[in-house]
Amino acid sequence: MNNFIISTDTSCDMPEEFWSSHEDILRCILPFSVKGVEYTDNDDLSYKDYYNFLAEGNLAKTSQINQYETGLIFDKILSEGNDIIHIGLSGGVSSSHDNFRPTVQALLEKYPDRKIEIIDSASGSGGLGILVNECYKSRQDGKNFEKTTQYIHSIVQNICSMFIVEDLNHLRNGGRISRLEASIGTLLGIRPILKINELGEIFVAGKARGFKKASMFMYNTVVDELNQKVCDYLVITHGDAEEKALDLGKKLEDSTGVKVLYSPLDKVIGAHTGNGTLAVFYAANSRKQEH
Repeated sequence: MNNFIISTDTSCDMPEEFWSSHEDILRCILPFSVKGVEYTDNDDLSYKDYYNFLAEGNLAKTSQINQYETGLIFDKILSEGNDIIHIGLSGGVSSSHDNFRPTVQALLEKYPDRKIEIIDSASGSGGLGILVNECYKSRQDGKNFEKTTQYIHSIVQNICSMFIVEDLNHLRNGGRISRLEASIGTLLGIRPILKINELGEIFVAGKARGFKKASMFMYNTVVDELNQKVCDYLVITHGDAEEKALDLGKKLEDSTGVKVLYSPLDKVIGAHTGNGTLAVFYAANSRKQEH
């Protein structure tokens, strides 16, 4: 009997129908604030209103998982005889992963017969979504806690993330590029194509002039790297850029036959990438070492 609960955080993106049919997956809250008001539920502010707010040049702030509240939830799960596999936002872009470990250690000391596995996705958004979905499928296939954690750890480095942004100032504010790079890039219409390395850190994989050429760079990269034997679907997320997401997805479906899932970009990551972001998450042989 597989008595383990799957847990993630609200930076995990999958289509709405996925969440409605997988209600037993726990989603720990990553809070964010807009105009000084903190939100702890994504449903409290529509995606449209949120990304319109960012498009107007405003900034949103993000926070880490509330360790106390999440600890109480985990405590209840463990007390009921369940183990926990938690797959979270990359430790390369958030310290929530490491900061939560003392709470986990305390819970394991309280419940020595139970198990908690904290898996660093080295990703976020749709990349995190793929890992959570694969974890769910593994449990559905009857695999136990140990085999499932081993499987998820084995594919973390296969899941690639790539994205482009509309407004470079959000990357500047997040420290991803300098003020000068943002100013020159905006003036010349240069779009950096960003990827996440094996440590879960963001790096610039390429540059293109204009969103269309940047999107084509993404398309060519996915076609070149895609490995459907590892995962036969990919996830495209967007910051209120649905038409661009659908266009990229259709091209990839037509050329590779891969199944494409779509989701709005979660608000926590969107706070750092801004309105108009386009991102694709897919399986490859490995994350390349060109950075």
